[in-house]
Amino acid sequence: MDSIEKAVSLIKKSNYTIAFTGAGISTESGIPDFRSSGGLWEEVDPQLFTAQNFIENPIEFYELALPLFKEIKEAEPNPAHFALAELEAAGDIEAVITQNIDNLHQQAGSESVLEIHGHLRTGSCQGCAKEYSFAEIEELMQKDGPYCLDCQGLIKLDIVFFGDSLTTEFMEARKLASQAELLIVIGSSLEVSPANLLPQLADKSLIINLSTTPFDSQAEVVINDSASRVLAEIAELA
Repeated sequence: MDSIEKAVSLIKKSNYTIAFTGAGISTESGIPDFRSSGGLWEEVDPQLFTAQNFIENPIEFYELALPLFKEIKEAEPNPAHFALAELEAAGDIEAVITQNIDNLHQQAGSESVLEIHGHLRTGSCQGCAKEYSFAEIEELMQKDGPYCLDCQGLIKLDIVFFGDSLTTEFMEARKLASQAELLIVIGSSLEVSPANLLPQLADKSLIINLSTTPFDSQAEVVINDSASRVLAEIAELA
């Protein structure tokens, strides 16, 4: 039995399976990951995405980050995203927990998605909590900056910065992972804490990632290959 057949067997035997996705699932959609060669951290200082830097330098943050975020928003789902949506529709997985902010799971048809690092659809005023669309924030940046039209408070995109508090969606993700008989890790290096602790909460784990992870020895099956190719085969066989 090869590794994909073993993966399908694990999924079929599990009564409650959760998918957990990282940046690697979206690289085939043209969105760079973070740590690999050619990744985002080779072009952008990670300090840009700290909560402290955002508060101290909001205009600089938006000037540097908005072009990157605009590219992410223009990306399209790839076969891996569609395969996960297919597996959910067939009842083989219950939900997707994602570290990604790109909205590609929803675009592909996944219905139960927990975005533990937030999303780019909206931003919120830190003063009065008024919501702004991404397009509205872009428009404000062309005028007076990312400040609320009602109270002049700073508008923060609804994403999680380094140093931010854990979100309610992360707490829900912990609950789902702890209930899972199987957690499928897809495209995550499992190096970012506390998200990398989620696989340890499930009874069993399956890891699909191009490179090795610190948790490979704990997984039932590890497949170091393209998420699109592997998930498409799993969806076809499941």
